[in-house]
Amino acid sequence: MTERLDDKSTIGSSQSGLTRCVTCYDEAMPAKVLELCDDHQALVEYRSGQRACVATDFVPEVRAGDTLLIHAGVAIARLAEERS
Repeated sequence: MTERLDDKSTIGSSQSGLTRCVTCYDEAMPAKVLELCDDHQALVEYRSGQRACVATDFVPEVRAGDTLLIHAGVAIARLAEERS
C-alpha cells in the first residue's frame, strides 16, 4: 500500500509529492513497460534509464507502453493514462 505525501502534517512528508510505501517508507517509482516477459513479468525502464524485470501479478492486463508504479520489484499500480 502506498500513500501520497502532499500533506505537510505527514511524518517525513515531502513537497515533491513522492509516493512512498506505508509499511517500509521506501519510494515507489514510475516506469514504462518496454515488453512483456513470461510468468507475469515485464521489462520496464525507469526515468533514469535503468531497466529491470518486475512482477506484474497485482496489475491486470499490462501492455507495452503502460506506465506502472513499481515498489520493491513489483508493479503495484498502473498510472492513469488513456488507452486507445
